[in-house]
Amino acid sequence: MSILSISQTLTWGTQFLNQKKITSSRLDAHILLAFVLKKDRSYFITHGEEKISSTSYTSFQKLIQKRGTLYPVAYLTGHKEFYDLDFVVNESVLIPRPETELVIDLVLNRAKKPKTVLDIATGSGAIALTLAKHLPKSKVVGSDISDKALVVAKKNKRKLNIKNCSFVKSNLLLGIKEKPDILTANLPYLEGKDLKEKSIKYEPKLALFGGKDGTMLYEKLFKQIQKKKWNNFTLFLEIGTTQAKQITKLAEDILRVTSIQTHKDLAKEDRVIEITL
Repeated sequence: MSILSISQTLTWGTQFLNQKKITSSRLDAHILLAFVLKKDRSYFITHGEEKISSTSYTSFQKLIQKRGTLYPVAYLTGHKEFYDLDFVVNESVLIPRPETELVIDLVLNRAKKPKTVLDIATGSGAIALTLAKHLPKSKVVGSDISDKALVVAKKNKRKLNIKNCSFVKSNLLLGIKEKPDILTANLPYLEGKDLKEKSIKYEPKLALFGGKDGTMLYEKLFKQIQKKKWNNFTLFLEIGTTQAKQITKLAEDILRVTSIQTHKDLAKEDRVIEITL
C-alpha cells in the first residue's frame, strides 16, 4: 500500500499541475484520480483519508506528468462528455467542446421533424449521434474525410446503441447524394497562426486548419451545395468567433439564401451561423 491518502494524492497532483501553469489543475487532478481508481469524484469527499495502492499512485503520477505537458485530459481518459452523453475520443478526433452544444440546441429548437440530417466533418460523431438520439424518427448521416475519425464515430455509435445514424467517408459533400433537411458542420476554421496555440497541439491538424483566413472549407462547402443545386433546407455551422461577417458574405455571394442569422454562445461570442436556403 502507498503511504499517501486520496486527499494527499490529490494535493500533490494539483500542486504539480499548478507549477506547470495548468489553470484547471484541481479539476484535472480529481478527474484523473477518479479514472485511475474507477470511482466517481464524489467518492473523494467522504474517503479522503483512504490510502491508495502504490500501483494506483504510480499510474496517477504518470497521467499527471503527461497532463503537465498540456496533453488533454480527454485523451488521457479516452472519454469526453457532450450533451450528457459519454463519447470515446482519441488523437484521431477533436475533443467535443461545450460551445458546440449550441448547434444541438438550435437544431432541436428549430427543426420540425427533419427526415434527414447530415453532419459534415463528424469526427467522434458527437453532433450526429446526439441529434440521432434526440430525433429518433430522423435518419442521421455523419461524414468525414478521415478513416481514423470514422472508426471512432462508429465505436461511439455501438457504445451508445444508436440505430438511426450511419457514417460515411466523404470530402465534404462529394460522397453525399441525398439532400438533407438539416445540415450541421463544425468544419476546421483555424488560421495558420492559431495552430501555434499550445492547448490544441495534440489535436489533429486536419480537423483544425481552415486555410489562410479560416474560411476555406466553408467556401468549398457552399460551392458544392451550389453545384448540387440543393435548396429548401437549413444549415447550422459552427464558426470562429471573428468569422461571422466573412462567412455570411460567402454564403450570400454563392448561395440562394432565404435567411441568415448568427447565434452567440454562453460567452457572448459569435458561434453558430444558421442559413436557410
